Amino acid sequence: MSQRILLGVIALCVAALGGWYFVRSGRSATVEARVVSVSQQCYLRFERDGATRYSKLAPCEAAKAAAQAAPSTTKALRLTRAVELLYVSPANGAVARATVAESTVSSSPLKEGDVIRIRAKTDRAGVVSAL
Repeated sequence: MSQRILLGVIALCVAALGGWYFVRSGRSATVEARVVSVSQQCYLRFERDGATRYSKLAPCEAAKAAAQAAPSTTKALRLTRAVELLYVSPANGAVARATVAESTVSSSPLKEGDVIRIRAKTDRAGVVSAL
């Protein structure tokens, strides 16, 4: 009896994982993107009541001003390399731009003109992730 339950649980997990992969792959497509620019950007890391939030990438001057204007919580200004990508969006077939942290899409340093493969959303232009 316990072997049947164990096999049932394993089968359920495999089916759930397969369903998750199917849904994920159906909502995004692999496309090639060209690196248009690489720049230094900043973001804020906020901690309040044990929860951590991150701001969007912004020029460092704007992030510093936002840090000073933010309520008194634990915050840290972080520096990262941002890449601007140009690709054909599977959502509408138009050329789209996306700015993301370099570490999101590549494990090695990128430079202008590099072509990389990314996953782009099929329902919204401008939303990308790593492969």
